[in-house]
Amino acid sequence: MDMLAQISSEVSQGVEANKTAQATGRAAEVATSSSEIRQLQDQVARLQIGTEAMWRLLSEPLGFTDQHLFDVIEALDKSDGTKDGRFMPAPVSCSCGAAINAAAEKCQFCGTETDRRKVF
Repeated sequence: MDMLAQISSEVSQGVEANKTAQATGRAAEVATSSSEIRQLQDQVARLQIGTEAMWRLLSEPLGFTDQHLFDVIEALDKSDGTKDGRFMPAPVSCSCGAAINAAAEKCQFCGTETDRRKVF
């Protein structure tokens, strides 16, 4: 085999090995993503059942209706300034003057713990 044919053969083998490695890497990424999706689906299912249980605990003895719930959901949705099906509380001010996420347990800038009481 002449030198050019040998180099061409080695390059082809390297390209094929690279394709195989890339495919294996993509397969691993897909498997990881699929696992993460399953975990998120399980978490959503647990949240759904917990939410339904809380709603039944409150609605039946207190006489709340689904319309009451829809009204509160809509008010919460609008309260952050955007009606988008999400609730994002406005940032709060830390003693250092930084605006921090309302859900934060401590300031990411100075480390001061917030007085936020965690319900969920």
